[in-house]
Amino acid sequence: MPPEPPKGAGPDEIIADIERTRAHLGDTVEELADRATARGREAAYLAGGLVAAAAVLVAAALWWRRRRAT
Repeated sequence: MPPEPPKGAGPDEIIADIERTRAHLGDTVEELADRATARGREAAYLAGGLVAAAAVLVAAALWWRRRRAT
């Protein structure tokens, strides 16, 4: 986090500090958004894999049941 302006700082120094703080906050928000997006992609990838695995298990169970019935 950027340092605060010294006591007795003038308006220009305070405004510059506010602008630095806003820029730092913006960078932090972007980084958090990137992390959230990455986690969302990972969760979607895992969910897709689980759905595919479940479909294979159901198909195998149906095949096994039909084979056993004959």
